[in-house]
Amino acid sequence: MKKIFVPRIMISATGSNCGKTTLMMSLLSALMQKKITVQSFKSGPDYIDPMFHSFITQRKTYHTDAFFSDEKMLLKTIAEHSLDADISIIEGAMGFYDGIGKSSEASAYTVASVTNTPVILILNPQNMGISVAAMLKGYLEFREKNNIKGVILNRVKPAMYSYYKEIIESETNIKVCGYLPELEGVTLKSRHLGLMTAAETDNLADIVKTLGEKAAETLDIDLILNIAASAKSFEYDDKKIKPEGSYRLGIARDKAFCFYYEENLDMLEQWQSLYIFLRLLMKDFLITLTDCILAEGIRNCILKNCHLIIHLSKVLRMKFLRGYLCLRNAGVLCTCRKEYMIKTVIFSEQPVFLTVHLY
Repeated sequence: MKKIFVPRIMISATGSNCGKTTLMMSLLSALMQKKITVQSFKSGPDYIDPMFHSFITQRKTYHTDAFFSDEKMLLKTIAEHSLDADISIIEGAMGFYDGIGKSSEASAYTVASVTNTPVILILNPQNMGISVAAMLKGYLEFREKNNIKGVILNRVKPAMYSYYKEIIESETNIKVCGYLPELEGVTLKSRHLGLMTAAETDNLADIVKTLGEKAAETLDIDLILNIAASAKSFEYDDKKIKPEGSYRLGIARDKAFCFYYEENLDMLEQWQSLYIFLRLLMKDFLITLTDCILAEGIRNCILKNCHLIIHLSKVLRMKFLRGYLCLRNAGVLCTCRKEYMIKTVIFSEQPVFLTVHLY
């Protein structure tokens, strides 16, 4: 076991569509503009937000996913990827307490609790007065050891900020770490499965620059850094696990097939797997491989290129009449069921993987 101190915070919110991703991007951009090295994480099964994080930080974004990871794995993930960072920031998924079903299991709250990470909660106080304090008190008292240390007000007009700040700090003793106003012309487009990806977003560099400049004006960066510095040290298992042998592994990764957990790819690299990124939409898949991984992806891009997917299925049937590993997904499997002629789908003991057998 090894002890480490990681300055860290979690950015969470009262629910989805509260502006977490926009505020996270704003904060990351503001810190990067100050030459502060940031390591970002995402607390849930989300592949798109990390793409925006990585675009800003120029680093891989990792997942503190309490569904797939236990406490030891969560701490190890944070520790190993924060060694050369000045601060680590976790973006929570959905509402702070929202977990599996009707519980808080595997929620952002779970991650904050088991990793002892200070939380800054995003509040949208529009059309409220002192009720904003009542709402915050509900979050503070709903569960013990919630680690909520500050709040950021979102979509607030500059003239109303001091009004809400005085109410919150006098009624709850929780510090307000600034606000982010509505910004005209700065929007992230979405579709039915969530945001458009970073690669699909026009003028993303300009959007990031604007968000960072505004955040530097309206967020209390020093207070946020102080809250991060209040995080406690922890111990983690620094042992490396490496099986015998190596594999020649093809990984589909392009505009369509792009939903991966970076830690899974890092694990393959640590295990001395030779993996090759296949650009399926460019027919870059006629390679002799041990296995192939097809991740979840952007279904619209996949369906637009069905002729290539059909060709891929023929190549797979001819060259590899055997089981293939495929990351569990939604859009890709919908296409697979139509085009890959799947015979059986067998889930392995580890829920992150499934095995696909082809005719």
